[in-house]
Amino acid sequence: MEYKIVLPGLGASSNRGALGWASISLISHNGKNLLFDTGSCDDRENLIDGLKSLETSPDEIDMVFISHFHYDHCNNIELFKNAEIMVSKREFDYVINGEFLKASDPYVPEAVVRYFSEKFRLVENDEEIIKGVKALSLPGHTPGITGLLLEEEGVIFTGDAVKNAWDFTHNHPPLSFFSKKEGLESYNKIKNAAKIIVPGHGRPFKLESTHIHYVGKYTPIEIETYPNHEHLEELKERPYTKIIV
Repeated sequence: MEYKIVLPGLGASSNRGALGWASISLISHNGKNLLFDTGSCDDRENLIDGLKSLETSPDEIDMVFISHFHYDHCNNIELFKNAEIMVSKREFDYVINGEFLKASDPYVPEAVVRYFSEKFRLVENDEEIIKGVKALSLPGHTPGITGLLLEEEGVIFTGDAVKNAWDFTHNHPPLSFFSKKEGLESYNKIKNAAKIIVPGHGRPFKLESTHIHYVGKYTPIEIETYPNHEHLEELKERPYTKIIV
């Protein structure tokens, strides 16, 4: 079983809201390609390029597993025309039954979910997706958020059930549209099963005693912002501020 990070996750927010840069991972086994989450529309070009760097195209993805129905994890479903699209039944019901509206969850792209509703394969907790890869229910952030466990390797792809290493090690639950209590219980489930954790918006890591050890190389993300200050017409070069995180 082999996995690679196609796009790294990053937690970032502003007074205009969260910047939805989620982790996207490719799991390969016995000639099959399984993509965990698809990112937001802003990720689309980088996602295609990231797959190309791994000598894979969207048409060669056999399965897509969606951790939960927030826009930054599912908005590129349409790229994968040959893939079986999987999501937990509980998460599907959360959207289709309108429960997300009662939870005041603003991040669900309802139109996308309904458009592709007949394409989804609905899975249950502990269901084997492919040999050695099991769905793991991790409620809290949403009621149906579900990760994938590579059983032999002990790698868990959590989506936003774990946002990042700091939240996890400090027992700080993810933003909850369902239950903070169950979110912390999901942390315990992950601790009992995982050797390596691939969080929704952070670097993969493992725990040794009380220490965090990040796994794999760090990929910096560059952000450029273009100002709206006065007297820009006096500048000969286009001004911007570059932030590297």
